[in-house]
Amino acid sequence: MAGLVAFGLLAAASLASVAAAQSRLTININPAWRFHLGDPGGTPYGTEYDDATWDTISLPHSHELFSANLQGFQERGRTVGWYRRQLQVPADWKGKKLFLEFQGAMQATTLWINGQRAGEYAVSGYDSFDFDISPYVKEGKNLLAVQVDNRPNGELPPDGEKTDYILFGGLYRDVFLHVTDTMHLTFPWEKRQAGVRLTLPEVSEAGAVVQAESTVRNESGQPRTCTLVTEIRDREGKTVATMKKEKEIPAGAEATFNQRSDQIAKPHLWSPDDPYLYRVRTLVFEGNREVDRLETPLGLRWVKFDKQNGFFLNGHHLKLVGANCHQTWPFIGGAVPDSLHRRDAEQLKAMGVNWVRLSHYPQSPQFLDALDELGLMALEEPPTWMNSHPGKWLANLEASFRSMIRRDRNHPCIIVWAACINHYGADPALVRAAIEEDPTRDRGQDTVPLPMDFGRLQSSGGGALAIEHTGHTFPAQRGARAMTRRVMGGERGKLEVSINREYEQAQRHWEQVNAADLREANAGLAVWCMYDYNTFHNTTEPGMVWHGVICSGFPSTATGGTSPS
Repeated sequence: MAGLVAFGLLAAASLASVAAAQSRLTININPAWRFHLGDPGGTPYGTEYDDATWDTISLPHSHELFSANLQGFQERGRTVGWYRRQLQVPADWKGKKLFLEFQGAMQATTLWINGQRAGEYAVSGYDSFDFDISPYVKEGKNLLAVQVDNRPNGELPPDGEKTDYILFGGLYRDVFLHVTDTMHLTFPWEKRQAGVRLTLPEVSEAGAVVQAESTVRNESGQPRTCTLVTEIRDREGKTVATMKKEKEIPAGAEATFNQRSDQIAKPHLWSPDDPYLYRVRTLVFEGNREVDRLETPLGLRWVKFDKQNGFFLNGHHLKLVGANCHQTWPFIGGAVPDSLHRRDAEQLKAMGVNWVRLSHYPQSPQFLDALDELGLMALEEPPTWMNSHPGKWLANLEASFRSMIRRDRNHPCIIVWAACINHYGADPALVRAAIEEDPTRDRGQDTVPLPMDFGRLQSSGGGALAIEHTGHTFPAQRGARAMTRRVMGGERGKLEVSINREYEQAQRHWEQVNAADLREANAGLAVWCMYDYNTFHNTTEPGMVWHGVICSGFPSTATGGTSPS
């Protein structure tokens, strides 16, 4: 293990004291990893392996840095990456449960602890997932070794079918260590009834009732009596509702606590103009001892898509005007730190939009947190682009979709699950999954039409939400004010006309906005797209398209220099 970064050795004592003071300890372990791109040879998961020549990096991390136009990426980026890190386990953690949470790894992940294979996740590179590492760790120094396999894989969506975005590879989102008691709350993505689930059986300006379903697992060797307390607190910390229930949980079993609050009178409702968030504390007690806790933001609001009258939030008619948003940046690809996710959300808010289409995959939990806090609504969708693929690919797509819903169902920003592949028709398996996982929300292409655009000077009606207007028509290079468009073609030749890109883009943009308003029954629209992004598909310049309202952090001409609102 020569050369391995020994981050955290000096902090072991302080971590132990913190753990003693908290029922659940959550540690960000992004810093101080060793990394090797490609096959390093030997047994890189072994404790005696020498990684002294590997790069020292911090997460989030892409398999490689690249030029703005992705020169050489196709040959190098779609390969295997290896990560190694030391983890110090203090004596105070004896008898505890230890979990590693990966918020995103592109795209198949295998974990070794101290040379032992501890687990594999191969569903989609956009999912959050966890490994129970308790059986593999020991007091003192431990070795974590992670292989992230980004080679093309026809079984893992969105891979297996063409996409117009790039699968960059790497541990590109945060990684956390959770230390808990053997009686603890479960992770939401494990299954349909897991984690903490919050719904609103009653909500109005007069009052709101909160339904809390919390699942606790007893991994000790004996039955234990669990008291589950759920507290709802306002922004100032005042408790506005408390629920309490007790159950005995057999050894090796779990129990779900169904709790319903008293009415919260005159609740402070969540909206784009006033994104007020309550906090829900879920506390697990054994006797008087707190053994676990989680805190979940709660936005009290209700939405309605009406086929005749469009979209309503909290009983008030509202036209949805928004933008599509990929989660990639120049040079670093998908390895976007939380601060830049926040910056993206703040730019969207400043531009005047009120909703975001999260294209075309489950996005960062921190980005969704920012949408909640800033008052931006969202449509979220499974990891696809244009085509479906049968067999294992489709099964993994449904599994990823379910995992996404379970992870994100408590976010007030989410108003629609897209039960479809891009703008195509409803997929029966995805519709069924959305109904089973979260019947409280609408489903794109099932209960809400999702046309790509409204057509020139046309309108759809039926509560339609246009999800990709304007951008794809003009794949011109950065700064181009004029471009040539072919209007006729064939074997005998072609007829081309020169157009002014700025004028045409602005004209198309406002035509779409007008089309959204032509009929009250149109819910709204989203421009394609907020940011330029890397692609090898449908572009006039290798590796990049200039569809964005923002060009790599600077305003562009994609909407004529205006916001899409």
